[in-house]
Amino acid sequence: MKPLLLPAICCLFVFSACASPEQTIQSASQNSSVKTLRVIHWNDFHSQNVPFTIKPRDAAAYSVSGSAAFKTYLDSLRKLSEQSSEAYIVLNGGDDFQGTPISSITKGRSQILLMNRLAPDAVVPGNHEFDYGGEHAIRLLKSEATFPVICANLVYHDSQKNVFEPYRIITRAGVKMAVIGLLTNDLARLSLSENIKNLDALPYDDVLPKIISEIKSLHQPDVIIVVSHIGLEEDKLLAEKYPEVMFFAGGHSHTAVKTPVKVRNSYVGQAGSRGQFIGEAMLGVDTAADTLTMFSGKLIEVRTASLAPDAAIQALVDSLEKPVEQALGEVIGELKKDWKRQGGRPSNLGAWESEAMRKGLGTDIGIQNTGGLRKDLYAGPIKVRDLWEINPFGNAFVTFSLTGAELKKAIEWQLADKSELCDMSGLYVRFDTTAAEGKRVKELQVGGAPVDEKKIYTASTNNYVGTHLQNFFGLDQQKHALTYTPYSDHDFYIEAVRNEKIISGDNVLWYVAEGMDAKPQSVTPKPVKKSKQK
Repeated sequence: MKPLLLPAICCLFVFSACASPEQTIQSASQNSSVKTLRVIHWNDFHSQNVPFTIKPRDAAAYSVSGSAAFKTYLDSLRKLSEQSSEAYIVLNGGDDFQGTPISSITKGRSQILLMNRLAPDAVVPGNHEFDYGGEHAIRLLKSEATFPVICANLVYHDSQKNVFEPYRIITRAGVKMAVIGLLTNDLARLSLSENIKNLDALPYDDVLPKIISEIKSLHQPDVIIVVSHIGLEEDKLLAEKYPEVMFFAGGHSHTAVKTPVKVRNSYVGQAGSRGQFIGEAMLGVDTAADTLTMFSGKLIEVRTASLAPDAAIQALVDSLEKPVEQALGEVIGELKKDWKRQGGRPSNLGAWESEAMRKGLGTDIGIQNTGGLRKDLYAGPIKVRDLWEINPFGNAFVTFSLTGAELKKAIEWQLADKSELCDMSGLYVRFDTTAAEGKRVKELQVGGAPVDEKKIYTASTNNYVGTHLQNFFGLDQQKHALTYTPYSDHDFYIEAVRNEKIISGDNVLWYVAEGMDAKPQSVTPKPVKKSKQK
């Protein structure tokens, strides 16, 4: 990265204090005790500050998202409520950081600057807000954000005190709203340990009953809402347990919930990811009885052709993104077949990356977690920016050793994993899908030779997988020392593409199920020229 890029961008930032914990917005009074409340929500924006194309090869292709278009849509919904004297609230479900180069270059400051202009009423941090370090994230969200940040279950480890306010009380157009923030309690598994030092994400059931009781006792709200970054299924479980919460505005699982799900007395919504949608929930709230009398909900697609983008936000985005495009717009190779992720399962993209890693680092096995691949790529030119967006985390590569017996155990563990099956190279596995867990592997080879259970094998991966070997492979972390290399993921793959130039895009699976005859063929990219991590 060019060294002048960061100062040029960072000089744009303005520092200011957060809003107060309780806020009342005056509005015209209404006679009826039944009020209309519009909940406007989005989540997992992942620094998608510029629009992207839906169905790019289709005649019906169209452009969505981008901060400038998003601001126009938000303002139109706010104005609609104000003109109708309706209550409304604007909520963000976290993970605004991480996803495109500008977020990594500025360590999230670009997103704070833009979110200040979007002006949500409450934001819960997501796990990716901590990718640049916990202390850094907290400092940004407390000193540079002008929007309220809430989270009931994130505490300092030593004191067990809340990092942020657990909830906010907002009164608007005659409706008193309590909004509680919840972050995934799986934070430790989803983060590098050094990024969340002295932070604990508490179980939801440890905090929600106390918070709800406190809110009812001290504030007597007309409606309780949870803005969360815990995933759709977790939200649904909480809705079953806590019927006092009328609506869950969710995040984390990137689920586009077209119509909010009804669970007992509650509704659960989520607005996909990358700013393609804004969620809109309409609640009829009886402020005398504090009950829900009506509900409807939908997703609004943020199509850039439908409304003019906000000019001020567009100018900000341009000032941030143009230097990045100049620095990262270089074409470095050509892809012959689409790189397409497979939703937590191995893909041709992961196959190429794991093999490039293995060959470049000289290990027996290469491992790339499928969840770490964040973008598909169509056949055609490969730009430097593409590798940044596919691998946005800047994870360091590490190596470790394991015995053949441990490798077999690790593969059995992976085959039993229902959520994420890693991309791997350098090995071949034949397994029986009908066999019991732990007894599925029927054939295991490394480098074309049967595995020797006593032999020591070497593996390369990124430091996220390397520091979570127990989660990914059932391996004892203490028995497998990591050796850190000087290479980060996107820089390494940029050099790999530069050297290989033409990428076939062929899919090479490391495993086949019992009864399948075709064995995967090894992909052998040219050796990677190693350069220092930037």
